[in-house]
Amino acid sequence: MRYLELAPAPALRPLIRCYWFLSGSGGGGSEPALPDGSPELIVNLAAPMEAGVGLESQSLVALVGQITAPLELRATGPVDIVGVRFEPHGARVLTGDLATLTDRWVDGRDLDRIDLWALRERLGDAPSPGRRADRLDRHFGDLIRRTDYRSAGAVTAAIARIRHAAAADPLAGLAATLGTSLRSLQRGFAAEVGISPKLFARICRFQRVLAARRAGPTGWARAAVECGYYDQAHLIRDFRQFAGATPTDLLATDSALWRLFAGQPGR
Repeated sequence: MRYLELAPAPALRPLIRCYWFLSGSGGGGSEPALPDGSPELIVNLAAPMEAGVGLESQSLVALVGQITAPLELRATGPVDIVGVRFEPHGARVLTGDLATLTDRWVDGRDLDRIDLWALRERLGDAPSPGRRADRLDRHFGDLIRRTDYRSAGAVTAAIARIRHAAAADPLAGLAATLGTSLRSLQRGFAAEVGISPKLFARICRFQRVLAARRAGPTGWARAAVECGYYDQAHLIRDFRQFAGATPTDLLATDSALWRLFAGQPGR
């Protein structure tokens, strides 16, 4: 498998983290995608993927909401996928209430703010990831200008603080610092991110531990403390929920996706 990430145009970066491209022969068993706090648009230019517990056939164009547990994926043939990894709140540019998309996906034909099937055709005609990224920039740039999308300031500020905090801050204190109430912050997260701020903070902490392990030979215990875990029990609980395995078992896995993303600490 070949995997590449490219940055979107600067004007799109408040909403889009990156574009990613995955290609290869496909086949074989299923692989898990792990929660990382970001909804994604998946544009499949080859054989359809199967996803979920029952490995149902996924639409060739699908908006995937926040996932809160490992999502099993299986290629049914050759792989040629273009992905748009949004910022946690960024998928609101495509749809309404993100809470309705948590742990599920929606067919691109059900999204009326943008013609995603026309986008798929334009991407299929582009010969390289760079050209495809240019077409994504134009498509999403036009959409944002038409919709004049704006996110709630408290939600985006809270996302930044949670994502970069060395340890989990009390959410009530964070809300007060941002000039809002905890209830308002929770409602904003539900609508714009699709999960609660507490769950989002847990996913971010889990991802920080993965990034620490990828960056060097730090032991799990030390990485856990540095990333804000109070004890090993909390670390193991999160890994079982978000990875379906203990930290040691995940490191030992032969998962192709784990190996593929092992050099991608920015996920």
